[in-house]
Amino acid sequence: MKRLIYITLILALAVSFGFGQFAKVGTSGLQFLDIPVSTRAVGMGNTFSAVANDASTMFWNPAGMENIEGGAVYASYVNWPADIGLNAVAATMTLEGIGSIGVNFLMLDVGLMTRNDVYNPAGNGGTFGVEDWAIGLSYSRSLTDRFALGATVKIVHEKLADWEDNGWAVDLGGFYNTGYKDITIGFSIQNFGPDFRFDVDDDQDGKINEDKLDGIDNDGDGLRDEDTEEAGVPLPIAFKFGVSMPIMRSGDNSLVINAEIVHPNDNKENYNIGAEYWYGGMFALRGGYSMNMDAGDGLFAGAGFKLDLADIGAVNLDYAFADMGLLDIVHRASIGFSF
Repeated sequence: MKRLIYITLILALAVSFGFGQFAKVGTSGLQFLDIPVSTRAVGMGNTFSAVANDASTMFWNPAGMENIEGGAVYASYVNWPADIGLNAVAATMTLEGIGSIGVNFLMLDVGLMTRNDVYNPAGNGGTFGVEDWAIGLSYSRSLTDRFALGATVKIVHEKLADWEDNGWAVDLGGFYNTGYKDITIGFSIQNFGPDFRFDVDDDQDGKINEDKLDGIDNDGDGLRDEDTEEAGVPLPIAFKFGVSMPIMRSGDNSLVINAEIVHPNDNKENYNIGAEYWYGGMFALRGGYSMNMDAGDGLFAGAGFKLDLADIGAVNLDYAFADMGLLDIVHRASIGFSF
């Protein structure tokens, strides 16, 4: 088992240093999958892979479900720029002798957009809708008392006006407690899956994919295969590797610092540092800094409140803001319940 753990960690490090070394901006689609969901994680400067101990970990590192005792639910809202909202919900439960299972749902709310193309250059083509959502099923299991692996399989959907496609993606994660001063290591690869391919009407007659690539004149217009296969749209794959270390623990007070490297397939890697301080086990203050982001370096901060409900469980309320540079401030809020 130790050999398996070492091999897994070495492979994770190898991927981290060999993946995403060159910026390829604009080469992947479905960018809503790349928006950070966890409010706690963002408050700590996008560092959560090695913390991973609430239900939002399913959006970050599915192996972290093994750090949750019993069950937990999570719901959050992200106020993204341009009046875009990102909604997320998740629920997980630990099953003795089996592992932890969870379900999660992510939806981007864009609203109606004005149609502006070569046929309607003045934006007088009316409006069209956009649909982006993903629903996932997660599973994790502890292989030893220090090492856990997890995975999420999700169905992904995107609709842009008259064109839509469905696909799938997988998140894989690992969590390891080194046993030395409670230092933990976490890693994950997110959104690994096949390219999306949208059906686009090449002959502009208003019919979608009426003449597919099969050597037959499907629409009877005397032409064959005029709707050619569209180029694939890659998913926004990202590899994350993080380390967390407690600096102080005294009763219900604690201070933890974290560091995380993120390697996307469509940009250069970014480096994140963050911390979380709990006072009395009820109030939390968080802060962090992210370097090498698209819009420049960014400052992050957040706060949390935990209310114990006797033998029922506990409620967590969290808030975070992120300085996105040219994109201004982004606000997040979430509520969680553990039982």
